[in-house]
Amino acid sequence: MSESGQTEDENTSAQPSIPASLVLSSEYRERLQKIQSEWVRVIKQFSEGYKAFAEALMPMASELREQTNAFARHIAPFFAQLKEVAEKAPPAYRQALLLLGESGWYMDLGMRLDAPLGLGRSLKEGEIEHAENALAKYFDARVDQIERFLVEAHPRRAKVLSSAFAAHRAGQFDLSIPVLLAQTDGICRDEAGQYLFMGPRGREYKRYKGKPSIAVFVDEVTSDAFLSAVLSPLGEKLPINASESERVEGWTALNRHMVLHGESVDYGTKINSLKAISLINYVASTLKLIKRDAS
Repeated sequence: MSESGQTEDENTSAQPSIPASLVLSSEYRERLQKIQSEWVRVIKQFSEGYKAFAEALMPMASELREQTNAFARHIAPFFAQLKEVAEKAPPAYRQALLLLGESGWYMDLGMRLDAPLGLGRSLKEGEIEHAENALAKYFDARVDQIERFLVEAHPRRAKVLSSAFAAHRAGQFDLSIPVLLAQTDGICRDEAGQYLFMGPRGREYKRYKGKPSIAVFVDEVTSDAFLSAVLSPLGEKLPINASESERVEGWTALNRHMVLHGESVDYGTKINSLKAISLINYVASTLKLIKRDAS
């Protein structure tokens, strides 16, 4: 008897038994030992190889460091120029996009980053026909993709949008343009709670007088200088949303009020329809960009 009053056999029988399924046979133990030995050998071999590799690189380290330093000295002026360009980019972009808007065109986020700058420069230098032809060719090739984007982004408007694009393809520009302009304002209302073709109301009227009401939304959600430049056409009065008092005698630019209120009857051209497509695409894609930036 032990001090606890139990026999050795009683102590042994009190231990929990190990399930037979978890007991390794002698054959499996031998296999496991072989695997462990092989694993140790591989690790050792790898460690020795890595050490040899590191030792082989040591003589090259100082040369590599010098080359890196030389590259850094060479590239430093480039980065200084890049910083200067980045600082100047927002104002230049803003000016280029507003020049496009003055001509009735709006950027596509699928364009090359420098495209609006080049087009704006052409317009500024009086190469209007060159810029118009380039923009018309670009958007004519993008009609199908833009329709798909709009329909997917605004399924509630899919039927109306598809009808407008069908009219455009059929050359019925008198029909495509009014629908595209109306849907542009609808998308503004859906996405921003503001309008492109109406002025501000209420407490914002005094601060944003002379601007479209969507300018309020743009100011509230954008803080990045470059993004603010990209969105600048939304916050300014341009020919497309100019009021009656802002339109001079002999006005020929595409204007939403003149189209939808029947003042203009000669607006139905392919160029104007492409301009309306560029506008609705710009509004829909930039408002989506705002939401992504704000989230």
